[in-house]
Amino acid sequence: MNLPESLRDLAAGAAASAAYPLVSLATGPILARGLGPEGRGELAALLTPLTVADAFAAVGTPLAAAFYVRAGADVRKVRRIGLLIVSVSGTLTAATLIILADFILSSYADLVPLFRWLCIGVALGAVIEFYRGIRAGQEAYGRLNLNLWLGALGRLVGVVALAYMDELTPGRVAFLSIATGLLAALALIKRKPPGTAPPTRFVDLREMTRFSLRTWFGVLASSFAARLDQFLLITIVTRDELGYYAVAVTAAQVPMAVFPVLQRQLLNRAVTVSDPRELALSSRLAVALALGLCIPCALLMPILVPLLFGDEFTPSVHLAQILIIAAALWGVGQSLTGLLVGSGRPGRASWGDGLGVIALFVLILPLAHWFGPIGAAGAVVASNALSVMFKASQLRRAIPGGRLLDIVVPRMRDMGEVRRRIRPRKP
Repeated sequence: MNLPESLRDLAAGAAASAAYPLVSLATGPILARGLGPEGRGELAALLTPLTVADAFAAVGTPLAAAFYVRAGADVRKVRRIGLLIVSVSGTLTAATLIILADFILSSYADLVPLFRWLCIGVALGAVIEFYRGIRAGQEAYGRLNLNLWLGALGRLVGVVALAYMDELTPGRVAFLSIATGLLAALALIKRKPPGTAPPTRFVDLREMTRFSLRTWFGVLASSFAARLDQFLLITIVTRDELGYYAVAVTAAQVPMAVFPVLQRQLLNRAVTVSDPRELALSSRLAVALALGLCIPCALLMPILVPLLFGDEFTPSVHLAQILIIAAALWGVGQSLTGLLVGSGRPGRASWGDGLGVIALFVLILPLAHWFGPIGAAGAVVASNALSVMFKASQLRRAIPGGRLLDIVVPRMRDMGEVRRRIRPRKP
């Protein structure tokens, strides 16, 4: 794939991935004003455990599917093996959540019955994530983008309809979020069977399971890094404080939208790249993109949060600014994961994510206890920074003579290189 085509795919994918954060930003004021801080906290208590559980249920199969399909394995065989894995893991994860519901929502006993019903969506969500991996490996970005658009717009229409009918409750919004995601997954289904070209890469149940487990640790850790703060705050802070934190997360997630798309692009690029220095260039461009997106967003938070969510959520401003720093680091980490997995080093990416989660778990409990939600946000920044530095150090080893600065510090001539590839000189 040439660079202009890659950039077009990245732009289209970024727009689609931004749909959900932008819809969250659009519906955030509706939910904040309709539910209030306490109701917003209850909604976070319902959905956050399910989001974390999604990474458990998928068992690393999305990245494994993308890798093997892109590397030339038989799509039908990858699909059969992956569906077997996620069927078992998804069912076990949903059953575990149902059993532990009383413990997870110990401070929200009135929400436990609904939460148990919502857990069924975790098993189905694992299958959806696996199919996303297959489509990413096939570079079927149009279907992936359509899936994201349908899910986001369905949620927007649903929330607006509930607000118009004055029927907004945490339970209804949580059910709506699960239902729209399941319906949007229909976009991932292909009517035509996969091509009949002979496979160029062998894969069996044992190999794919092993690869999935190696990536699973990293995916799980990455999901924990993104959601563990809210998950732990469920039992540490009040419902109002959790509501403020949830609004800050909503505001901070907008610049994060591009990075899952970028991760897929970088994974596919790393599988086929011949010059290791291309990995360093891709990493530096990801850092530049993170800075370019997150700095303006952080500066605008004091204006946007009260304007969109109301003065009642002014305590969310500083939280959002800190979490945007964490979002920039998270985005760089996701990009490095794509490069490491695509270059055949999934274990090293996983160790980096695991290191970040351990740091987050160690830091967030005392900091949240001493400083409340602000302390939790600071813990997220520190853990993401540690994870990024570890991944960058591992990617450096793949580049002969490479330095850590070559991985994480953008250069002025990088943009010139991009322009040169977009518009190559005529002979």
